[in-house]
Amino acid sequence: MSEAKTEVEYVIKTGRQIVEKKQVDQPEQLSTQIDAVKLLYNELGAQVLLRLSSLAFHCRQCVC
Repeated sequence: MSEAKTEVEYVIKTGRQIVEKKQVDQPEQLSTQIDAVKLLYNELGAQVLLRLSSLAFHCRQCVC
């Protein structure tokens, strides 16, 4: 996730600038799509953290 973070943030920031400057025919639609990308990225990040936590817990159980 950390490898993609910079690129995702860049896409979101650039998209927001395009919407702000109304450089597309349907800025509201693009804004909605950007919101969806950001939400999905955040959800994936939460899942990764949850899985890492679970993995660490199980690894500790195996060591003992």
